[in-house]
Formats: sequence, C-alpha cells, structure tokens
Amino acid sequence: MKISMSIFAAMAALSLLPARAVGGIDFQKLIDEAAAKGGGCVVVPAGVHETKSLRMRSHVELHLEKGAVLRGSVRHEDYFDFPVDVCAVRPESSGLVLIYAWDEEDIAITGEGTVDGRGPEFFPGRNESPSFRGHWPKPALPRPREVQFVRCRDVRLQGVTFKDSAGWAMLIRLCENVFVDGIRIDNDQRVINSDGIDFDACRHVRVGNSTFKTGDDCLILRAMREKLGDVAICEDVVVSNCVLDSACQTIRIGCPSDDTIRNAVFRNIRATGHNGIFFDYPVRYVRAYDEGYMCVSNLVFDGYSGSLRGSAVQIVVEDGVKTRGVKDIVFRDFDVKSARPLRFVGNADSPLENLRFENVTVNGERRPDGPVAPEVRPSRPLRRAESWSWETMSESGFRIRDPFVLVDGGHYYLYESKPWSGGRGVDVRRSADLVTWTAKKPAMVLPDEIRPTAVWAPEVHRYGGKFWMFATITEEKGVRPMAAMGEGVEEKDLVPRGTWIFSSDRPTGPFKPVKLGPVPPAELQTLDGTLYVEDGKPYMVYCHEWCQTGNGTIEYAPLAPDFASFLEPPRELLDAQSAMEGAGKITDGPFFHRSEKSGRLYLIWSNNVEGHGYCVLVRSSASGKIAGPWTKDEILFGKNGGHGMIFKGVDGRLRITFHQPNSSPDERMRIFELDDDGERLSVKGAAK
Repeated sequence: MKISMSIFAAMAALSLLPARAVGGIDFQKLIDEAAAKGGGCVVVPAGVHETKSLRMRSHVELHLEKGAVLRGSVRHEDYFDFPVDVCAVRPESSGLVLIYAWDEEDIAITGEGTVDGRGPEFFPGRNESPSFRGHWPKPALPRPREVQFVRCRDVRLQGVTFKDSAGWAMLIRLCENVFVDGIRIDNDQRVINSDGIDFDACRHVRVGNSTFKTGDDCLILRAMREKLGDVAICEDVVVSNCVLDSACQTIRIGCPSDDTIRNAVFRNIRATGHNGIFFDYPVRYVRAYDEGYMCVSNLVFDGYSGSLRGSAVQIVVEDGVKTRGVKDIVFRDFDVKSARPLRFVGNADSPLENLRFENVTVNGERRPDGPVAPEVRPSRPLRRAESWSWETMSESGFRIRDPFVLVDGGHYYLYESKPWSGGRGVDVRRSADLVTWTAKKPAMVLPDEIRPTAVWAPEVHRYGGKFWMFATITEEKGVRPMAAMGEGVEEKDLVPRGTWIFSSDRPTGPFKPVKLGPVPPAELQTLDGTLYVEDGKPYMVYCHEWCQTGNGTIEYAPLAPDFASFLEPPRELLDAQSAMEGAGKITDGPFFHRSEKSGRLYLIWSNNVEGHGYCVLVRSSASGKIAGPWTKDEILFGKNGGHGMIFKGVDGRLRITFHQPNSSPDERMRIFELDDDGERLSVKGAAK
C-alpha cells in the first residue's frame, strides 16, 4: 500500500486533514494508519514539511521524494523524550529525538529527500568564537537526535540525506539486520557531539556507499551496558565504500566500560578531517564502580586512504583502565597522510594482542608487514577522574548535596544542582531501583537575564496536575537591596538569595519560572523552599536565612493558585536556636511527612547541634496541622548528614534520603529505610 501525499496535501488545504501543531500534514497519523492496515509506504512530497517527532511502526516505509524536506522543530517541547525504561542510554544527557521506534520490525526511511534537524539553531552561542576544535559552545538545554531505533529488526535506511543534526544524527541500539545504503549525513562541523551513526549492541549490520560529514565521530561501534551486569554484544558489522569527514574521529570503536565488540570489517574507506580510526579508552569514560570491562576482537580495516590533521590510527588504553582484551586487529591496504604518528599503547592489565599491518603506507612510508609491537605500560591503580560525561552513568557514587527524590509513574527522579561551582540550573536523573541512575539531563535552566552565582536545594512536587520545582537562587550583589535584620549582621555582607518556583507538565522539565524572582518577599534572604498541602490548600514553607537575621527561622504562607505570590503574610513556625539545647543558628531543608497510621504531621529539618555536628531534626504536630502545637525537636539522624526528605518507594517502603558527610567535596546521597509507628519516626536498616 502506498499513501500519496498529493491528495492529503489537498485535503489539508481544505482543512479536512488534521494538521500537526508545527506543520501542515499529519505524518504521524498516516504512519499509524498504514501500520493499522498491515503496513505500507507513506510518501513525503517535494516541499518543506515541518514536523514534531514521528514514531515509526512495523512494516511501514517513510519515503521522501526528491525535493522533500522533513524539517524538525526548534522547540524542545515538540520532541519526544525517549523513555528511560526502554533505553536508559541518553547521549549528552538527552532523550529527545525526531524519528524514533522501539520493538518494531521491517521499518524504513528511503528516498532522495532530506531530514533536516536544524542543529545550528539549538546553539544560542553560535555567534560566539568557536571553542575546542572549532565547535560552538555547548548549549545548556538538551539537543535532539534525528533518528533513534531501539530493539528493532529489519531496519533500512536508503538514499536519504540527514542534515544538520543538533547532536548524534542516529543512535541504533540493540537492533538486528540493519541495512544502510547510499545515505548522506551532512552535519555542521561546528556542532559539538554531532556524531554520524552510533551502532550500539547491534548485530548483522551492513553500511555501504554512504557519505558522512560530522562534528564528532562518523561511524561508531559500541556495546553499552545500562547496568554493569548487563550483556551487550555488537557483532557482524560490515562497512564498505564510504567517505568519512570528521572534526573528531572517522571511526571509533568502543569505550572502556562497554561489553563486547567483535567480527567487524571496514572496507574501502576514504577519510578526511581530524583523526582516523580510534580505539580510545580514557579514565574519564570509566563508569562508577567499574575499572573497565570492554573486549574488542576480530576487526579488519581493509582499504583506508586519505589525509588527516591528527593521527590515522590510535589504540590507547590509559593507565589503570582494565579491559578483557583488544586483539586480533588487521590493518590492510592503507595509504594515508597523517600529521601525528600512529599510536598503540596498552598496559599490563590490558595488553594489545595480535595487531597486524599488511601493505600499510603512512606519509609515503611503507610500514613492515606483520605484527605490530605496541607499547606496554606497567600496571597501575585506576585514578578515577571526576567527569560530567554522560558516559559515566553512576551507581549512586556521584557528588550531590540536598538530594531530592520524586516518585512518579513507577520511577524515581533525582534532582540535583552544583552549588559548589555555580551553574545556571537543575539536572535530573532517573532510576528504577535507587541504585543505578541514568546520566543527568537539564530539567531547568534560568533565563539569560538572570545572573546567578549559585543554584541549590531543588525539589519537585506534583500538585494540581503539574510539577512544581522549588529552588534556591543566589544572585550577584546589587541585583536588589537586602537589609540587615539581626544583631551583628552587616548589610554589606548580604547577597540576594531567595526561593524561586518553576512549573512543568513533566517531571523531567523543562521547568519555567512562575515569576522572574523569588516568591517570598524579595527583601528577605530565603532558601530551601518546599511545598506543603493542608486541606487542599498549598503552602510554601521556607527558611529565613540566619545570615540576615542572626538566628534562622522556618516560615510558611499560603500560595496563590499560580504559585507566584503569597495570599497572606508569612508566619514563623520555629527558630533555630530554640530547637534544643546546643542547637545552632541554621535552618535548612524543611520537609513534611504525614503518618498514614495516625495522621500525625512530622517536620524534618537540619541544623548544627553541639556534639553531633550537622543533623536531621524532627518534631511533630499531633493535631496534624501546620499551626501545631508542635513537640520539641529530637535528633533523627546525628552523624554529620542532613538536608533530608522522605518518600515512599515503588515497593511501598518508606525511606529517607539526605547528603552525608556535610563536608566538601565528599558529599554523597544516603538512603535509609524509615520506620513510622504513628507516634515517632526512626531511621532503620543500612544505606542503599
């Protein structure tokens, strides 16, 4: 069955065909209709067609006629965010994609037309001076890929030009029987991370007669493990008769924490650009709780020519990185110009084995045929490098203060900022088990006109069908006046600091401010805001900073329906030094929990207590009301950890999380089970 677009275009002109929000023809509807009838070919006619994300379906071919341009939107909200439970691999911490599929078979994108990702338009700094290797500065917001297929069979990409991806052009993951022929990937080489095709844990792949121009690697073989115990194998890959032009590497094979890559052939490749064939295994790409794992074997590079600004071939395993072998690699019929020497470096824990040259010429010099003798460095312990790379998907081993976990839709969302190093927003991770977390992605980025010096203590609450983020923003001095309100406090020492509120329709954002400024009175120095709901009425509860008052307080006020203002003046709930004997002057991290057994209302918060250091304190209201009366505070956790919150897991168990220790740079998230007998709370069990 072939669905011609000419009749549908005419119907659209007569308003008989539903239009997409950013385009004229509803291509998704046509794809779904074809799939419902058992399959078919949806033809995109000549002309420019702007579209939101499109989901491919089994037995459907999307055919772009000559002159047809399928053009992505520049609005992030128009893109599908690939489900983390389907694919937790999120390159550059982004799941956004233009054309996608999972668990489908017999799908194809064909024709002589163009898919235009409009990549440069996602770079607000594109008018600034290029940075590393001529790339534009990396934007804060996530960028969409053009194609992402996961767990699909019988995939065909033929003839089409894929132009100007904002990130990786294609991620093909856990797919079998992939046929790529005669395509063109044409990315702006100033766009950082604009890979060509990443084949991740795929089997039976054929790529031929295609041309790639990319700002990052052109062709990549990976075997990424979502969890360190997973099995991921990339095998039976043949690439032939391709032209590769890369601002980074023309061909990249694996990363150190991958599983197995084997049985691949690259034949008759013409290369230009920076580097050629790279097996590059640095410490910065080693995942938490791993020292390296990958095994690469039985690869043949047969016919490789061109001129490169960097190195034509490099296989380097950095000191401390352990692999299960890089072996049985043949380089045959090479004729390349290379500005840098070929490098082959292993270590005693990760030797390079059975590397061979056959008719290899570099810079006019014929290399001897036979085995290649790599450099072998002595065994050394892994010196783990702090890395913000999405590659280092972590098992709770990352640095974090003030952790906050939202449970929604059977998943856990963790919100974090980097108060120790400035930043302009809040990131989010996702987990199914509270152990392994996805790479982080931006959830909130402050508007350009705001000049923050720190963002911290993010929380996200679901209320009224929306998600509300509370975050503390410190701005540059002089943005607004701040008055001294306590003995010994000097106005010149005060900086503008307040709790802002943001909203989104999704737990992952993007979150937008309900107003450009803090919700509590702007002259107050406030922080660590949280949401409390009583009798259906939302309240903001926040800390009034001790730096302004001399003795911190926790205050509360009812919120307007839009959360942008208070309906009544704030009231004081407690002050820090009256909490208990030896209590300090800090008020941090208020959070409320209502007992399901008794209805008793608990407030946890943090302060320094003599003899204990930074603590989680708890008080309760037997009336179940925020007005109290409240009991005296007790120490809930007194081992140099604090700023806690309480949540019920998907397994129904009650937990508390906070950071510990309270000393930089060693803060980590701690999770304990929590017992609530209706009369008191107590921490139990071991940390996750």
